[in-house]
Amino acid sequence: MDSKYLVKQHNTYSVVVEIPKRLQAKAGQKRFKKSLQTDSLAEANRLKHHYVHGFQRKIAELEKGGDDTLAALYRDASEWKPTLASARTATEVDEQGREIVEREEYLSVIKEQASQIAELHGKLVGTVTSRLRQVREPSSRIR
Repeated sequence: MDSKYLVKQHNTYSVVVEIPKRLQAKAGQKRFKKSLQTDSLAEANRLKHHYVHGFQRKIAELEKGGDDTLAALYRDASEWKPTLASARTATEVDEQGREIVEREEYLSVIKEQASQIAELHGKLVGTVTSRLRQVREPSSRIR
């Protein structure tokens, strides 16, 4: 099975994309890394693609001379919309026997990203949280 961009530490897979040397000083780090919080290679392979794409986009922004944080947030949000729309809602079982609902996993990733954004940009906390609730509980909007 493909393990490109994946590393396993302490029985947990992370996705890692190396930043080109010429951009490392600008980025303030040598690589982008995100824990996928799974010990399953199959699950890690399924989850890694969104992060790899995001990390590569950040590298491209660095190459262009900077990054527009708000524009990047809007791009991330717009990229999640079709992913969520096509996500399976049926429960599946992975090789360790754990039940997985693809849409719920994606929502967990989005919620984690929202928390990270909130830490960096505190004023977005309420907006991000309320939007996430609307995605998770669409019936609450219809009254």
